Amino acid sequence: MKKKARITQHKEATKTVAKQQPQQAQSMDQPTFDRNVMDATLRVLFENADKNALDLRTDIFDKANLHLSDSEMERLWDVLISSGWVSPTIGFGHAGKLELTKAGFQMMSQYGSYTNYITAMHGTTTDPKA
Repeated sequence: MKKKARITQHKEATKTVAKQQPQQAQSMDQPTFDRNVMDATLRVLFENADKNALDLRTDIFDKANLHLSDSEMERLWDVLISSGWVSPTIGFGHAGKLELTKAGFQMMSQYGSYTNYITAMHGTTTDPKA
């Protein structure tokens, strides 16, 4: 009986977490969400620059516990590719893989993150006293 009770509690806890995640994603507006995804993707690609390419879904999004629909994945893929900082890897077995471009590597080397780049371009600071 104890085993069944633990399984039931675990399932209920999993359902609760699953319900909270979409609410958190919905509370963030689209530009902020895109900015955070761009920042995370560029950071992971920059930190793993020794690897040729990373799979967007398994190497980046799944490790960040970001589970998206296929249509949202396609939209984000287009946003990332159109930035000019990442490019899709071409070749057999490389579908869905990205790598940093020269411009992306230079931007990450100079600013350290997409958020820092945006801040520098807008000339704003996150410090309200400044």
